[in-house]
Amino acid sequence: MSNNWGAVHYGRVHFLTVACYMIQHEGYSDESYVWVQNGLRQYLEEGRSTEMIRRDAAQGPGRTKEIRRLADAPRLSKVAWPMTIADVAAQMQDAASYCRLIEQWGHATLQEMEPLVLIR
Repeated sequence: MSNNWGAVHYGRVHFLTVACYMIQHEGYSDESYVWVQNGLRQYLEEGRSTEMIRRDAAQGPGRTKEIRRLADAPRLSKVAWPMTIADVAAQMQDAASYCRLIEQWGHATLQEMEPLVLIR
């Protein structure tokens, strides 16, 4: 396999990688948590493509509001994440296992992130 195959394969789960990391590290504004939860659900449960989610992002909260959580924003609820990027790193062996683990991480994150998107 060529190096290009790996790059394309890894890129397939880039949205999940960034979204899960940002969710678990309090990186998103409150509005963005709601948007990204919907994006994760569409990708993982409905099969919506990353390209379609990217197009939707142009209409998402980043268009009119800050995507990133501000430093002085209230702290979010603590979540006991069942899987983190450290678990992915510890278990991955190649591009295929990385993608499979990132998808598992996406499902676990989506399942546990509800306290972060509740209206405060």
